[in-house]
Amino acid sequence: MCTSKQLRWTVLLATLTLCTQLAHATVPADLRVLDDEVTEAGETEFEFISTAARSPNKSLDRGTAYTSLAEISYGVAQNWELSLQLPAARMNDGWQTTGATLELQYVAPHNPERGFYWGGRTELGRDLGTDNDDPATWEWEMRSILGYRIDQWQGILNPGITMPVGGSTRRVDFSPSAELSYRVTRENSLGLEYYVDAGPLSRPLPSNRRQTFGVLVFDTHVGESDFQLGIGRGMNAVSESTLLKLRFSIPLND
Repeated sequence: MCTSKQLRWTVLLATLTLCTQLAHATVPADLRVLDDEVTEAGETEFEFISTAARSPNKSLDRGTAYTSLAEISYGVAQNWELSLQLPAARMNDGWQTTGATLELQYVAPHNPERGFYWGGRTELGRDLGTDNDDPATWEWEMRSILGYRIDQWQGILNPGITMPVGGSTRRVDFSPSAELSYRVTRENSLGLEYYVDAGPLSRPLPSNRRQTFGVLVFDTHVGESDFQLGIGRGMNAVSESTLLKLRFSIPLND
């Protein structure tokens, strides 16, 4: 009989096999709002995010775009997490990986039931480009984690910036995200996530040219695992019109 640990590793290997075959889409692979959850010191965790989105412009005939992100994280110390992220995507008949990212995240000690908390995440990743004409580039990202809990409510803000490492381009892009959630029961909550790709930090794009998404999400905790289902919509003509999202995390330790 398969043990729980063997089942976890089977899920992990199957997901990583899928991700090594997965292609370009306009929806970001890392579609999540960061809260105060970090992997415990000495523990290992696997997280997977998958999205499917339909383009609003039927004349482009792009069909449904799929993205995914597989992440293996390790608690290197109390409140510190180191992880490897493997983003990928699929559109129509095209399949490819889109890079790899090394991430370090910190959340300061705080009351997990009530009040303010803060932290941050920094990433260094290799972007392989979206097609054969796009050169591979190195990118650095820094994202703040600002959250507040009161009773059953939680608000989170993740202002983030991304910039290339090396090359002639020095453009810094701004991509904030946020969430407002309500805890229905101890194990379940409902929330509204908001994502924006505002373009250059020095000269943000006008609102009608920004990638902007609103996603209604349901979160639940089952045993030691977390699951999230979401349905969303682009907020303007340049964003994907309909979006589905699946996210789960499982511990890999006994």
